[in-house]
Amino acid sequence: MPSSHNEYSLQQRKHRQLVRRKKIVVVLVLLVGLRQWSKTIKQPYNDAPFTGDAYVKHLLNGNRLRAQSMLRLSIDVFRICSDELLSLGVEPVSKLLGMDEQLAIFLYIVGQNGTNRQTQDRFQHSGETISRVFHHIIYLFLQLQKKYIVTPPVNVAHESILENQKFSPFFDRCIGAMDGCHVPAFVPEHMAGPYRNRKGMLSQNVLGVVDFDMKFTYMMVGWEGSAHDSRVLGSAMSEDFSIPNSSFYLADAGYSLGKGMLVPYRGVRYHLRENAQAGQRPANKEELFNLRHAMLRNVVERTFGTWKKRFPILVHPLEYSLATQGNLVLALAVLHNMIIEHKGHSQYFEDPDYDGGAPDDEEIPDDEDNGTDELALSRAQAQAAHKLWRDTLAQDMWDQYTSYLQQRNRG
Repeated sequence: MPSSHNEYSLQQRKHRQLVRRKKIVVVLVLLVGLRQWSKTIKQPYNDAPFTGDAYVKHLLNGNRLRAQSMLRLSIDVFRICSDELLSLGVEPVSKLLGMDEQLAIFLYIVGQNGTNRQTQDRFQHSGETISRVFHHIIYLFLQLQKKYIVTPPVNVAHESILENQKFSPFFDRCIGAMDGCHVPAFVPEHMAGPYRNRKGMLSQNVLGVVDFDMKFTYMMVGWEGSAHDSRVLGSAMSEDFSIPNSSFYLADAGYSLGKGMLVPYRGVRYHLRENAQAGQRPANKEELFNLRHAMLRNVVERTFGTWKKRFPILVHPLEYSLATQGNLVLALAVLHNMIIEHKGHSQYFEDPDYDGGAPDDEEIPDDEDNGTDELALSRAQAQAAHKLWRDTLAQDMWDQYTSYLQQRNRG
């Protein structure tokens, strides 16, 4: 009997061990199956709990300085821009995205230089949606170009001129200044040559004309970086840019003296920093003219500097098609003007060290003689008249300046 009992106990123990092993095998099989099954479940890429819409509402209802830093404009101006874009009545990219969020997506890309992937993560939308929104907002701003980029009033001197005896009455008929601005370009390798500017970088040469409120009044985009400023201006004047009669613009030595175009004397010092550092007074009418010309013309450099500081995407290669790159530059000029129009300009974005990107100060070649002696004579007479105009202004300035010094010395 004892022997029989021991055999029974041994069999029971073996049975329990077998059952335990089977259970372990079943559990292992279930774990492996569960792991494989979990791999087949697609986890959403954009799974943050803070949606793009919620983020925008958080910005617009939060700290104003933080909102301006992220959006590159004040909350009040943001709302004005959003309402105006919406009022255009253009078919939206998606009915699920409000205009506030679409505008914020655009501003994040241009103001923070955000990539498509970064913008996806910030606003929790697909790359395709981000791209569609970006191009849609560019299109909407371009619909406002004729409203916000306009020629300034003529025959009305700007207050910054009238209130300064250094400028008035000499520049009373001046309605602004112009210059070329180089914006880095993303160009296919086989097209790169013409886009390489004198600094060796790929860029598009943008003609910007501004008024004394630092608003763009004309812009031409798309020219290759190697193009001379005067050539871009010539193209603009052959298309849709004109200078009103009796008015004129200021330009640097990269342009020619002509009707409606007042440029400094060549070969005469005039740079503002040089004069300030040297602490020297102008020695003749040419130096005085160039100094005051540069002081007033500086508005175009300040405008470009502010524009680029507000929208850092303008200082990095824009990895879009050439057409989109040009359209984006124009769209940001419109937005820049909207901000100033609605009193949203901030000194926070002014860049006192901006040098114009790639200045174009080399001498302008004389016009080629393409016709008759009469035509050449006509050109010579016109050039003489333009030089007389500048000389008269310079002499009047010099007479005023020397009279002021004499009066001060007597006192």
